[in-house]
Amino acid sequence: MELTLNVMGTDRTIKFEKSQTGKQTWGEFALSQSREKCHYYVYMWYVFKDGEVVPFYIGKGTGERYKIKTGRSPKFEEFVLKNECYSAILVDNLPEELAYYVEEQCKLAIKLLGYQIIDAEHDLKERKKRAKEGIAAAKARGSKFGRPSEYNGGYEEIKKRVDAGELSVTEACKEIKLSRAQWYRMASAYQ
Repeated sequence: MELTLNVMGTDRTIKFEKSQTGKQTWGEFALSQSREKCHYYVYMWYVFKDGEVVPFYIGKGTGERYKIKTGRSPKFEEFVLKNECYSAILVDNLPEELAYYVEEQCKLAIKLLGYQIIDAEHDLKERKKRAKEGIAAAKARGSKFGRPSEYNGGYEEIKKRVDAGELSVTEACKEIKLSRAQWYRMASAYQ
């Protein structure tokens, strides 16, 4: 399957195929899907700048999603409020998996043509990745995360008293400043 995007007079053809590992190509996959499953489309939001189409968003959807301006990322909503924007369906009648793939390839093609697009999904993935890397680096430096424990030790001695029936688990937890959940975690670890 091929898609040719014509943006600002530049044709960009994208071939949608999986790797040559014996799996079917995206085109064969799309043809194998029933018509009921092929109700997704890939759409573009754009503005006219100096008489030319300037894309700023690529998405996947069904129904009237391509027309809706609300319920999106703050960047998108702010841009749409400040500019006169339009939307258009690029490719339709796709199964969901192929629509995801076409969306990603269209985003890549638009970026290769030199346009900046609003991509909240990519931004979120990047923020999560950076946060995970930062947490790992902080832990490697010895930083502790979470609420500081008020546990003051003495679990083994208190456990003997609970086993002897001198204290209840609740009383023992209060005495050594430990939550019941922590108590039972420690109890299973000590067995």
